[in-house]
Amino acid sequence: MAGIFSPGAPASLHEGIFMLKDLFGHFPAHHGFGRRLMADQFFPDDLAGKIDMVALGMGTGFVIGDGVAFFAEKEAHEKNGDDAQVGKEIEYLVVLGGGIRENGEPSVTLKSRLDRAAEYMRANPSVTVLVTGGKGEKEPWTEAETMARYLESKAEKPHSPILEERAALNTIENFTFSKKMIADREKEIHPERDIACDPPSVLVITNESHLNRALFLARREGYADVSGIPVPTPPVAAPNNYLREVGSYWKFLIRSLLKVFIPSI
Repeated sequence: MAGIFSPGAPASLHEGIFMLKDLFGHFPAHHGFGRRLMADQFFPDDLAGKIDMVALGMGTGFVIGDGVAFFAEKEAHEKNGDDAQVGKEIEYLVVLGGGIRENGEPSVTLKSRLDRAAEYMRANPSVTVLVTGGKGEKEPWTEAETMARYLESKAEKPHSPILEERAALNTIENFTFSKKMIADREKEIHPERDIACDPPSVLVITNESHLNRALFLARREGYADVSGIPVPTPPVAAPNNYLREVGSYWKFLIRSLLKVFIPSI
């Protein structure tokens, strides 16, 4: 697939650290969690003092992170949401999977993404939609199948085809496998187009807690013309979503750090 999209950007430890700081600030600011840990109520004085010092440091980080997250999210809405829809033709709408229930229904997180995607489809019926998500361990079938059915029921007819990418099990695979599908479709419908020089425009829909990392990974995977729409994270799903993002960021940071010493991994 080399040369079809722009060359992927190298993994950046600095970017990973920034994303992690943004995440830690974003969660308490947007979901009303308190910042004070009153350790003296539960622990002996000597231990409580140490815990409160840690809490003070965390609180300072949260305050700084809240400010960063507020402006980052404001910029994301303005640059990724508005610019993606006004004055710019989007060719592909990529909707990232977010889990389905054992009965095959979309999770509350995935439903929020699909509802936003259906709204975009109604306003832009010519856009080609690509839903991406494989089959998890406790899922009855692939996320892409559920996503496609849901959008078919919500989007007004007529609309462009809904492409299903049914293999991806993580965000990197979402973009890797979707990129190949987009390239194959372009060869089919625009055989004369050189998408290395004229890359297709891609709009990503995912939750605000996930968008920064998603766009970073998309560009790293070689998407040359990509933007995103941040969907509000449902409050009931926020703790799980943010904890999952913390784990993903730490995994990215550790892997990036290891690559400094072991480039072959």
